[in-house]
Amino acid sequence: MTESENLRLNIRRAAIEDLDALGKLGGELVFQHVAYDKLRFQPNATIVEDYTEFFKNEIANESSVVLIAELNAEIAGYAFIRFEAASFVELLAAGAWLHDIHLVEAARGKGVSEPFFAAIIEAARNLGSDNLMLSVSPHNRVARKFFERHGFRPTMQEMRLDFE
Repeated sequence: MTESENLRLNIRRAAIEDLDALGKLGGELVFQHVAYDKLRFQPNATIVEDYTEFFKNEIANESSVVLIAELNAEIAGYAFIRFEAASFVELLAAGAWLHDIHLVEAARGKGVSEPFFAAIIEAARNLGSDNLMLSVSPHNRVARKFFERHGFRPTMQEMRLDFE
């Protein structure tokens, strides 16, 4: 438990009881990315339900960690970390991936991100990884600066060509 600006912060592993909130937050993250690039990100009408089912499986997956950040006993965000096998196609050694991180707008600027990110790093290490990879939208300058401040460096840039 961390105290910040008289707010109570609790970071914990997600539980089955969190699935509805995780589905909603996952959907919010998807639509944030849709706003960046609607051709690249095209969610279906059941994205919240799909995320809920997805997280049900990931909570039970020993190679995954789904973290919840609670601010004053309210879910304020989540992170999804999974240990991924080496990939010849992606030219990557085995290691942890931070697939999702999302904080609700009301939690931003309240001292949540630093302890939450420390818990993410700890989760990646506990999965047996000596590194952490992630993808970040080039449009998300705030997140890119945050990750760079924490030692991340760009390694690849995804590009897309849409055929007419």
